[in-house]
Amino acid sequence: MSTITANFTVLSNVPKLDVSGTNWLIFHYRFEIAVESKGVWGHFNGSEPSPPGPQQGDDAATAAAATAEVTEWKKKEKEARHYLVQKLEDSTLTELLCHATVERMWNALTEKFTALSTHIIADMQARFDNMKCPNNGNVRTHLTSLRMKYEELCAVGMVLTDNQYATRIIGSLPYYYQRYLSTV
Repeated sequence: MSTITANFTVLSNVPKLDVSGTNWLIFHYRFEIAVESKGVWGHFNGSEPSPPGPQQGDDAATAAAATAEVTEWKKKEKEARHYLVQKLEDSTLTELLCHATVERMWNALTEKFTALSTHIIADMQARFDNMKCPNNGNVRTHLTSLRMKYEELCAVGMVLTDNQYATRIIGSLPYYYQRYLSTV
């Protein structure tokens, strides 16, 4: 009888990075967590640089150990590169192919999409501010959507006070709820 081992740390739950960068903030967060679980995040953030390899004058055992260390690092580097490229659209990937290491690829990607983040956050804020439950809409569904948008804003560093959030909730509800809530 064969045994099947499940791999619960797959990257399948991380969406592809949209070319426009609209999902960069959530992509970055999910991708980092997934890659950390795979044990190769150090290749992305530079905390695991390539080992020096064997040096002139090393004895055979030291040279063999250094060679093995470099071989293992290269294996992990290829694994990290694999995880990254499977989550990029072709046009984004081709921009990164000139970089020799995953760290350089990640830095270029981060630089590009972080610059877009200010605009993306402003757009997220505008969408949150403009959310409105239709008069005949499902208020529970609307409040769930509003909460998700609020959490997305919090995840990217936007801070709303409790009063601001409560005001946004009340303002987004149908008018007959607003009259009731204003008396509470």
